[in-house]
This record gives sequence, C-alpha cells and structure tokens, in this order.
Amino acid sequence: MSATNTTSRCRILFLMPQKSRAARVMQLIRELQQHVPSLCMSQESNPNTNLVVEIELEFLPAVAAFGFYKDEEGKKIKYLASVDFYGEDATKKNTESLLPYFDEGVDGESTQAAKTEDEESFITNAVKKNSTKLFSGISGVFLGPGLHEAEDVARIGSFLATISNNSMPMEVIQPNKEYSSMKEELTAFKAMSDEEKEEASRTLTLGPGKMAKFTVEFAVRLVEQRLQLLRDAIERTQQQQTLAQEAAATVIKENDNESPEVESFIDPERVRFSCRKCRTILFGENDLEDPPHSQAQHNFSARKLNHGGRTATPASICQSYFLREGVARLGAMSDIEGRIMCPKCSTKMGNWHWSGAQCSCGTWVVPAIQVPKSKVDEIAPSPSGKFPEGTVISPFARLAQAQNLAQSKQES
Repeated sequence: MSATNTTSRCRILFLMPQKSRAARVMQLIRELQQHVPSLCMSQESNPNTNLVVEIELEFLPAVAAFGFYKDEEGKKIKYLASVDFYGEDATKKNTESLLPYFDEGVDGESTQAAKTEDEESFITNAVKKNSTKLFSGISGVFLGPGLHEAEDVARIGSFLATISNNSMPMEVIQPNKEYSSMKEELTAFKAMSDEEKEEASRTLTLGPGKMAKFTVEFAVRLVEQRLQLLRDAIERTQQQQTLAQEAAATVIKENDNESPEVESFIDPERVRFSCRKCRTILFGENDLEDPPHSQAQHNFSARKLNHGGRTATPASICQSYFLREGVARLGAMSDIEGRIMCPKCSTKMGNWHWSGAQCSCGTWVVPAIQVPKSKVDEIAPSPSGKFPEGTVISPFARLAQAQNLAQSKQES
C-alpha cells in the first residue's frame, strides 16, 4: 500500500510584554526548531491507513500592551490596549495585522463565518470530508512572563475571543519548582548578572530561553493531541464503514434468498409520482417508506437545517422521498449502492444505498432508496380510478397492473 503524504501547519501565537523580549524568544525558538524531531503520523504508527501526515510548526511573536484609566470614583482601571505584531521575527518597525492568521481556515480559505467547534468535532468533520488539515487559523496561544496574572490572562482571552471564530487553547508560563510564583522567578532573574542571564537563556532554564522552550513544548503537545484525535477518528470511520458494508451485504443476501415479490399496483386513487422529464409514473404513495422516518433525529449535520441564515420549517426539511424495499419497477438493486434511472427516458431519478443515507432533515435512513422531490411531479388522486388522460405509464407498472387485474378476476 503506497503512502499518501500530506502537510498541515500548527500555528502558535506567543505574547510577551516587550518587543525586544519577543524578538529574542523568537530567535531562540528558531534555534530550537532545528533540534525538534519530525512531527508526523506515519504509516507505521497507524497501519490501518496509508496516510502520512507531516506537521509544520509556525510561531508568531506579538506584544501585549496594557493601559490604565480612572473611573468615576477615581479608581485606576487596567485594560488591554493592544496586541501588536511586528512580523515573524518581531523586528519590523511598523505593526502588521494578525487578522489574516486568525481567519485562515482549514483549506487556507477565510473562516469568518465558521462555526466554533471543539477539537474532536473539528477532526471528525475533517476526516468525513477527506481532509487532513488538522489546524485552522491560530492553533494555540502561549503567554510569557509578565502576562501571567489571572486578570491579564482573562483580558487577553476576551480579546482573542472577539477576533477569532475558532476555539483555541491558551497556556501561561509557570514558575520553576524552586520558585513559588512567576513574580519571584522574574525578580531572581533580574538580579542576575549579564553573564548569568545569558547562561540561563542558553540552558533554557530562565528568561527568554525558558520561554522559548515552553512555547515549543506547548506546540508539540498540541500536535500530539491532534494526531491522536486523527488516529481515533480514522479508526471510528473505518469501523463504521465495515459495519455498513456488513449490513449491506446481509440485506443483499436476504433479498437474494427471498422469493420474487409481485409488483404492487400503482393505485390511481392515491397520490402518484412521475418523472418530471417524460411524465412516466414511477411509484405511488403506497411505495413510500412505512412508517416514515422521524425528522431531524440525528444532529451531526445540523448545518443542513439552515439555509441563507434562515431556519428551515418542518414542512421543508425533508427534500427527498424514501421508498420501501422491493419496488421492482425501478429496476434491480442488487449492488450495495447505485443510481435509480427512469425506465423510459433514462434520466437519473435518485440513488439507493443499502448502508443508508442522510436525509436533508438530518436523519440517517437505512436502507435508503432515495428520490429527490425535485426529480418528480406529484399527481393528485383520480376519483374515477383511472390514470389521467395522456399520462405515460412505466412498462413495469403496466405489467403489474395487468397481473393485479388478472388476480382480482380469479379471486372473484
């Protein structure tokens, strides 16, 4: 089995209180990235798939600036004044906007209207779409020394929530074991000589070096979590496909073992449905699923309930007719899935899936013999018991009608 290689980007935003510190941390991160092992899900790590996912780590340095104002009582109030981005190395004179990084979606497109999802739902939906893009926009945020106070963290979190449609984890740097708080650790670092500070940064134990180490480790943890979610989602999808194939095979076997059914008569005194193109009557009201499926029973495709920002009404939720099994006039359905064709003009009328299909209302119907309402015209009942003049009848329906009439005469 040949492997399919794909690349996904994990983008981390880290915040510092000063531009010079952000630039220094970014420089150290560049050096650390040369020693970080390749982050990927290989074919060997998941032998059930031929997928090889490589992860690129991208880091964005930014500066969080706070300001103060006095309220009506003269009390000093602290607020987040700005989050400034000075380029990927934090060395540019002028700031750049971070919005394009937040708005970049799964496939590199804008996600300004995207719905916030948790990580597991995000990965599950990506697998359903055959997408291997594990991250969108900013994947996570890391806060450095000087931004560790609970109130500052809350202010930054509120700011990020207003500009991002995607939920993202946020972590704050923690003090070393020998210090009781970040404030104590920062005080100790400031008291060091220049040589001691340089050594601490080089060994990644304090100062910018520690910040660089914690930021990279944070990114690696995020990637490992996403890869595990991807493995689990692929495994679940494969299990569901296997179960669906087994169920479909069982249905086909049972249908093959059953004696041929006498085709039901299309009752002209009930609603009938004809091909919109050639007007051939294909099935009747008595051929529809009985009992009908419950609307909106499943919630995994709720987006189908909303079109153009308007919630669909119950009457317009189901956009297809689902037929019972054994409607022979629509042709043989011996395969697991296939197309339903008009027997007269060969226009595609719908599909059948013995493993099931999803109705537009959200419910999963099993088995699914599905004809979109847009493909057929509804014909009102004929009180006289005859087909309306000029109606084209399927040859299969004519045969069934003749058989039913002959059977009725014999019984009488």
